[in-house]
Amino acid sequence: MKKQSKLELHTSQSEAGGEAPTCYSFRMAVDYLHEAGFKISIDTMYNWTHSGKIKFSGEKGRWYVDQAGLIQILKRLEHKQKRAHILEALISQGRTSPTAIKFLQRQLRAGETLQAIARKAAVPF
Repeated sequence: MKKQSKLELHTSQSEAGGEAPTCYSFRMAVDYLHEAGFKISIDTMYNWTHSGKIKFSGEKGRWYVDQAGLIQILKRLEHKQKRAHILEALISQGRTSPTAIKFLQRQLRAGETLQAIARKAAVPF
């Protein structure tokens, strides 16, 4: 018998009898994100769902995030991590924290990508 993964996906049955999209429980999603190196709490997951930042579904009082929602969370956390890396590098180059933050915000508002900002500021990416 095949050993079940800690991150095994939950599959629910739709009313029509077919299988609904595969989903993660919030606990499983948080465990997956921790294994990927991101620190996130279940409370953050609930806050993001209620504010509409991630897609989710509910079944029998339980909340689930589908594959698209999990990818959305990963992209959000990776962006945040890259942004923090750029800020740290800017500060280590001698900029003050407020100056580094303003520089990054202005570049992002102008439509620059994080990669382009890192190149402009001579930050290894």
